[in-house]
Amino acid sequence: MKTRRSSSMPPAPKSNPPAPKAPQRSNSTSNVSTPKTGAPATSSPPTVTGSSQSTGSTSSFSSKPSSSSSHVPTNTELSPRPASPKPASGQPPKSVSSSLDDEIKQNRANLAKTQQTGASQGAQDAGVIANVRQRISEQSDKFELKYTDKELGEITDLGKKLGMSDREVENLIYAGSRNAKRIDAPELKQQMENYANIVTKRGYPYRFESKEQFQAFSKDLLQGLKAKGFPNNDVRIQGSSLRKPTAGDVDVSILANKNDFANALIKNYDNKLTTKADGKKISLQGKSFDELSALADDIKNNKTKYNSQASTFQNAIHTGIMHSTGTGNRAIKDVVKDMQKNYPDLNIESLSLVLKGGKFDVPPDMHVK
Repeated sequence: MKTRRSSSMPPAPKSNPPAPKAPQRSNSTSNVSTPKTGAPATSSPPTVTGSSQSTGSTSSFSSKPSSSSSHVPTNTELSPRPASPKPASGQPPKSVSSSLDDEIKQNRANLAKTQQTGASQGAQDAGVIANVRQRISEQSDKFELKYTDKELGEITDLGKKLGMSDREVENLIYAGSRNAKRIDAPELKQQMENYANIVTKRGYPYRFESKEQFQAFSKDLLQGLKAKGFPNNDVRIQGSSLRKPTAGDVDVSILANKNDFANALIKNYDNKLTTKADGKKISLQGKSFDELSALADDIKNNKTKYNSQASTFQNAIHTGIMHSTGTGNRAIKDVVKDMQKNYPDLNIESLSLVLKGGKFDVPPDMHVK
């Protein structure tokens, strides 16, 4: 039975309005229209966010702003930011990438400098060894280089560590290669440490009891040389007393320039050199060092033409040394005798006149002053 509709009720709608479609979810922030600069802000209905809560097959969407990554920026946040001010120099500030590039470049420059220094030092060490080999080859009857490459490397490295010059290290390797007084590598390194860490720091060689004794010795020696007419402005201690506590003697040398060395040769050998053929004496008066050297070359190349004194003379000028024991100079022998008498414990055997820059000008040494 049909129910009769009342005439007072409003007519029923034809159909329900369709439900709003859910927006597609996206990993990116929802697109938002940015108002033009200077346009008045207008109110708009809440924007539906992409956050959803699913219950069964029904999805519900919140009209409130979410704290998640889909936050809708405000007009203030979307306003363009002012540009960063440039430095006073007018150059734009460096980016992080630019700073890293500069750091990398600096590190590379430092590495290159280190490698260059290492290569330079290696070449320097090689030069030291090459010089020793050359010197030994010139006296192969008295010297022989028996140190291994490893030992030579350790010796040169120790020399740098102790602050010794290349020339000092070269001379010590050379001295240690003498056949008659060979010094093995461990002992040579110990002598280097003795010289650098003990003798140099305290200011006097081995065999002296104190610095005061060394100073008294120095004063007496310099006065004695001056009294006998010898140069005394550059007198030095050389040899093993600078390196070994058990040194057998003290070697004393007078360093002389070419002019002083020539004068000493003239004083000692004038009219003592003769030619065998006629017994003619050779005057050396007024000759320069170079002229004496030319004469010495001729004597060396024609040994049979001259007497034995001529042979001693040419050896002195070619080696750059005159020993008090091998010279007829009475004055220098008197100086040695006085020092032996006043300082018997030092065991001073001779006094040598050494040409500066010659073969026997061989540091390490210690100045007498």
